[in-house]
Amino acid sequence: MAGQIDEEVSHNFIVSEDDFKDLDAIVRRHCDTVRYYVYKGSILGGYDTDDVEVLLEERNGSGTKIRSVILQATGSDGLKFNVDFQEVVGINGESEDRASLVLLATEARGLIRDRMKGVTPQRRNILYAVAAIFFFVGYLAFQQYQISYANSFNAAQTTKTNRADTAFRQKENAAIVPTQTLLSQAVDALSKHNINAEISVLLQQQIQQWRQQIYYNSEPVIPPLSPPSWSTSYWLAVAVGGATVAAAVGIVGYIVLPSSGSIFLIGDEKRRQERAKQLRSNIKWVIIAGVIVSVISGFILSHLP
Repeated sequence: MAGQIDEEVSHNFIVSEDDFKDLDAIVRRHCDTVRYYVYKGSILGGYDTDDVEVLLEERNGSGTKIRSVILQATGSDGLKFNVDFQEVVGINGESEDRASLVLLATEARGLIRDRMKGVTPQRRNILYAVAAIFFFVGYLAFQQYQISYANSFNAAQTTKTNRADTAFRQKENAAIVPTQTLLSQAVDALSKHNINAEISVLLQQQIQQWRQQIYYNSEPVIPPLSPPSWSTSYWLAVAVGGATVAAAVGIVGYIVLPSSGSIFLIGDEKRRQERAKQLRSNIKWVIIAGVIVSVISGFILSHLP
């Protein structure tokens, strides 16, 4: 009984040299001829070969990156079987013997799902959630810092003004003859009918009035100061939130959730992925060590006398 198959096996893939060899071995057990069509972009074009080793010898560097690989195989009973490695992995084929087609498709599908499956396709949604969370965290944290700084600034200005006013009043009171003293002198002069004493009291009163007028005119005026513009800027808080998002998405996207794009782990790309993996591991350990040191330091400082 004839049969056909056409399905998408994986949304993305990471296929290595060993994976291609094992897939080639599976397909050759069921098919007589196997051919690979390698495409490297509109500029370099592509080529075809019946030897998987030719594919595995590709440099696959930044300027010679493999874009897609199509495996096409044929066998007895009109068997035709294809595996497409493009943005996704798909298999399709037909045969007059449905059983042989299903057996081949099952083995190939199992290998692809077990060993070639790429990073979760939900990476983008996860990063969107991370971006939203860290935007509000960064925005609210910086806004709280702005409010705290503005309140501290205003409190400092109020204290400065009060101190200046107090110092002025103390200086004014120290320089002016108390009113009670002048009153006592006036009463004493009147009781003795002493003209000179009366004139002296009147002069002191006039001098006191002049002094008061001078002090009032020279009273220091401290102009009110507003907090720095950055401490009340809404857009700066938004910018800080955006910077927090960029940092968080960069760290999470690079270390925790590497790119979900399809990858041919051949040639230079294999070495690049190994270096990136090692770098991610180093960054993770640096972050872990930093957190441990911070926790221990905080614990020690909190218990110091």
